[in-house]
Amino acid sequence: TDGRRVVVVSRPSRAIVIEAVFEAATGREISHRDDSAVFATDVAFQFMKLAVDLISHRDDSAVFATLGPGGRWVARAGSDNTVRVINVDTGSEISHFRLDDVIQAIGFSPNGRWVSTASADNTSRIFDVATGREIADFPRAATRLRFSSGDRWVATTNAEPGWNHTAARVFEVGAGKEIAPLDEHRRVYTTAFSSNARWLATGSDDSFARVFDVSDGKQVANFKHEAPVRAVALSPDGRWIATAARDKSARVFEVATRSEVSRLTHELGGHAV
Repeated sequence: TDGRRVVVVSRPSRAIVIEAVFEAATGREISHRDDSAVFATDVAFQFMKLAVDLISHRDDSAVFATLGPGGRWVARAGSDNTVRVINVDTGSEISHFRLDDVIQAIGFSPNGRWVSTASADNTSRIFDVATGREIADFPRAATRLRFSSGDRWVATTNAEPGWNHTAARVFEVGAGKEIAPLDEHRRVYTTAFSSNARWLATGSDDSFARVFDVSDGKQVANFKHEAPVRAVALSPDGRWIATAARDKSARVFEVATRSEVSRLTHELGGHAV
């Protein structure tokens, strides 16, 4: 969402992606796209994986890879539990770091300075892209990490089956320490910071989206769906929150009043806004 429009993405199968754009204030559908032949992200991923394997000439085939901000770097997770950061233009390796167990997730921070990882041994870490030096090792495992603007904070969630700690937590990246714990004790699927990093929005399996004050972890608002909330986004000014859930709807709420201003229905449950 850019504060005026909301994009809703549904994926009923690996081969189909449906994307619709709605006007936030009225709920009117502006455009609709149904790519029933090929899911573009899967194709791009396979191409990138092949390209990285070719330019790096490594024996450890890539398990998966992610592109950094601006497309300058790519981080590839190898079957040998090593992450390698590669310059896309030159194919040269910038840095690498090895983890102790199977890598389950990797991602870049917004400014491309850091790479986050999650492993099967219930560890999550942040590394410096330029040097490969470990910056932070979080005391609780996470399967998903979301950085704030400026890369000061990171929100962690553990929404995968079999993971014990499912609530969202916020850490100061440089110090690796948890700030005020969120007043949240549910399975959290997704998180999103406001652009000024003052607020954190969460989407949970109890059908609620919530907004928290990052400084003290207190809940300031909540918004009800009829099914688990799988995606949240805050407008740049923090006035609006967009949500998408398995109840086949995406909604826009005014945070201050908690009032619903528009509802966007779709034939399939939304997974992104």
